Amino acid sequence: MIGVLIGIIVALMFILAILLSVLILFQDNKGGLTGALGTAGAESALGSRATERISRMTAYFVAVFMVLCLVVAVLKNQQRVVLPRKSLEPAPVESMAPEKGKAEKPAPEPEQ
Repeated sequence: MIGVLIGIIVALMFILAILLSVLILFQDNKGGLTGALGTAGAESALGSRATERISRMTAYFVAVFMVLCLVVAVLKNQQRVVLPRKSLEPAPVESMAPEKGKAEKPAPEPEQ
């Protein structure tokens, strides 16, 4: 269940990263995307205060992106498999040694 939630959040982060890239390119009046499209393109889409609105939207999107990164980190931390303490203890040495009085059988010789 946590894996599905992480997948959905990562997909949202991917979309948000693309939107942030476009917004950041719209901010620079001297170059970037607004230089290619002209400043009138951003102002006609967002009104006369386009620069202020784009800056505010960028700040909000960055904040949401950072929160989503923290949420994914917490969810990934909860998703870890915790092994029981007993399985981490080493096996006793005596259990690995052959039992006393029982000799190991030699391997049969290959036939030619």
